Amino acid sequence: MNVQQTINFLKGQSPSRTLVSPVHLTWLVNHIRSLSSGTPRKMVECGVARGGCLALCSKANPNMTVIGLDSWQGMPPITEEDNKQKCQQWVGSKWGTAQDVYSTYSMIGADTKNLTLLEGWFEDTIPSNLDLFNDLDILRIDSDFYKSVKYCLEMLFDKVKPGGVVIFDDWNFNPEGVRSAAYEFLNQRNLEVNIIPHEQGRGPAYFVKPLS
Repeated sequence: MNVQQTINFLKGQSPSRTLVSPVHLTWLVNHIRSLSSGTPRKMVECGVARGGCLALCSKANPNMTVIGLDSWQGMPPITEEDNKQKCQQWVGSKWGTAQDVYSTYSMIGADTKNLTLLEGWFEDTIPSNLDLFNDLDILRIDSDFYKSVKYCLEMLFDKVKPGGVVIFDDWNFNPEGVRSAAYEFLNQRNLEVNIIPHEQGRGPAYFVKPLS
């Protein structure tokens, strides 16, 4: 299967193996393939669900270290920064299990040899594994709500290589919460970046970490 066929296959499963925008998934696979193979590559995804996005990334580069973080215990409470109308209904919702991720990998023949899954709340798993996140090429934040997005930036942005990419999956799903977290963090660091959405009014957005 080519990339588009694989994306369609994952989305066509019941339940779907990924809810991520096909436009973004295609871009992400192409970005991973564009990275030079002579340098060790690493990505982390904060918010994995059933692992469709991670499986595609591992398939694109089987030698890339891939780290997935998720509680698999349900979505946490929202805060006042989040869009209550959109977000409140998802509090407590569970999106798969860690075992589902391995099943997704198997479905498309993706190798799990370089996959590490950390199960638990970010506040517990990130501080106790900080060295694991050194030298990230990709930080993909798919945690929906303000508090967790801000926390991931605070803890993991410094682990991203200059020239690496930071991705906000929920840029348009919960703009009040996700964009507030992003801009507050960037302002605190006095960083000027160009945040690029993949599609107007929908889907993820990303920026490239400045070289200096």
